[in-house]
Amino acid sequence: MASRYAWVITQAPDNPYDEDIVLGLPTRVGVAGPASATAEDIRRALTEGAFFRLLDDDGNPYYIGRCGSIDGPGSEDMFGPLDDYGRADVGATEIQYRVNGDWRAL
Repeated sequence: MASRYAWVITQAPDNPYDEDIVLGLPTRVGVAGPASATAEDIRRALTEGAFFRLLDDDGNPYYIGRCGSIDGPGSEDMFGPLDDYGRADVGATEIQYRVNGDWRAL
């Protein structure tokens, strides 16, 4: 069964490659969710989803990726990358989406 939304991390600005572990963590590029997302949901997020970034409370970006929801870009589902993964993984406190070239908090 398809998920209502899906997201994928496509960049980790401070830790782009496993060989260069800056944060002491392996790269998170390619991590996707939620657990209920199918391969098709993830493909759709990668090709059609909106660009997001996850930031800590100092405004430092940890991850950049794409997220899509069947309910559209204004959906509560768009908090998914933060709620599903970012808070627990790196203590992210904010999610922003790119709108007309600018990052805006959801």
